Amino acid sequence: MSVAAALPAVRAGRTPLPLPARVAAAILAFAFASALAAAFVPASAATRIDLERRLLPPSAAPPLGTDELGRDVLARLFFGASVSLGVAGAAVAVSATVGSLLGLVAGERGGVLDAAVGRLVDLVLAFPGLLLAVALAAVLGPSARNTVLALAASGWVPYARLARAEARRVSSLDFVAAARAAGARLPRIVLRHLLPNVAGPLLVQAALHVAGAILAESALSFLGLGVPPPTPSWGVMLAGGRTHVLDAPHVVLAPALALFVVVLSTNVLGDALVQRLGPVRAGSRPAET
Repeated sequence: MSVAAALPAVRAGRTPLPLPARVAAAILAFAFASALAAAFVPASAATRIDLERRLLPPSAAPPLGTDELGRDVLARLFFGASVSLGVAGAAVAVSATVGSLLGLVAGERGGVLDAAVGRLVDLVLAFPGLLLAVALAAVLGPSARNTVLALAASGWVPYARLARAEARRVSSLDFVAAARAAGARLPRIVLRHLLPNVAGPLLVQAALHVAGAILAESALSFLGLGVPPPTPSWGVMLAGGRTHVLDAPHVVLAPALALFVVVLSTNVLGDALVQRLGPVRAGSRPAET
């Protein structure tokens, strides 16, 4: 079932976000603020090796202990947030931009172009998304840029399907026909008339996609196909600490808990956005621009 089909109608009187969604938003704000703050801290704080301090348990200093090479787990956790969230956010941005524009143009134009986009979507959907990302990452080589490209290679499909279906619906409305009759070109129709009326469902799709992108980036880094060591990433931290689950569990628990909390918060906030940004159906008016 598509996201658009699952979105309920939005009521005229909007209520504040429920408490779980507000807590999730606060957690995500803290995670992204930590990722931004890590850019102003020397990278050596997360990559400095000190074998005399390896596998220290959590204490006052360092708060979360050290890993197998004596590196501060807390510092690597914050730097890993900048890498994992940055790569996932970039992958979502590229996927949303490419998929939305392709779907809007195909839905507006119809005909051969629409059929070709539909077949391309079906072709990409024939491959499991993570498997396709692993294959592309293995071919392109491990780096942040290649990880973004590998994740976006299949991530654009849900946006294209959703935008294509919504563009077909909106294109049949009178104000779009009036714009065509007035001589509006395709870019104006897509950006000024179609996009404002499908932005809500696309935003919800992006919010729900972030969680999957974070997990996919961590999986690629865990397999050695994402961001290469010693650059800190939550997936790299999990891979490095997997051999110390019994003697130093804090090395694995810290990035695993960070992944769990961020992904859960993203899903909770995405569900709240479903309730607030769903398309208005009966009795609604499109955003005529």
